[in-house]
Parts: sequence; C-alpha cells; structure tokens
Amino acid sequence: MKEFEIVAASGSVYEHIGVADIQLPVWAKIFGVPDASLVFDVTPGAEAVPIIDAAIARINSGDPEIRAAVHPEDIFGLRGKRDRLHAMRATLVDFPDATISGIVED
Repeated sequence: MKEFEIVAASGSVYEHIGVADIQLPVWAKIFGVPDASLVFDVTPGAEAVPIIDAAIARINSGDPEIRAAVHPEDIFGLRGKRDRLHAMRATLVDFPDATISGIVED
C-alpha cells in the first residue's frame, strides 16, 4: 500500500490518503503524469491546490483515458478519487502551512 501524506508544519495535522497498487495508473492519468509519485514532493499547500483543482477538472471532464485507467477491482472508482481530492484540497486550504508528499510507501 502507498499513500499521499499531508503534514502541517505544527505537526497538528497528519493525514494519510491510501493508494492501492491497482489505483496507481488512474492516479497518474488524473494528474496527467507518467507516474503519480512525481506529482508532489513535500509541496506547500498553496502550490498543491491548483494541481489538485486541475486533477478534479480532469475527472469532471469525463476523459475516456481516465475512465479506462480505473481498475475493475477498484471499488472507489472516479467518484472516490474526486472525493479524496476534495478532502485533500480542504485540508491544504484549512492548514496553509501544510505540505503534501507524492505517493510514497506506507
């Protein structure tokens, strides 16, 4: 299992967003990168929010490549990914000193 990590500078927030191996291809498509681990690298929230907004827009566009990348056993599908992105965005907005990592080993 892998995860995105959001950490506030104060240490008061430490959020893990789990990513199963079967979900890696769809996350890459959602972010428009060849490898989802390349998206964030302890990126400040202010820089990450526009990237997350673009990812949400890609999902909302109905891009067939993104839909095709969803693994048949992924019970969360695109709706679950969009929900996670909204939650990640909310945390980064609420805690402007927070940073987010790319997909790392759990």
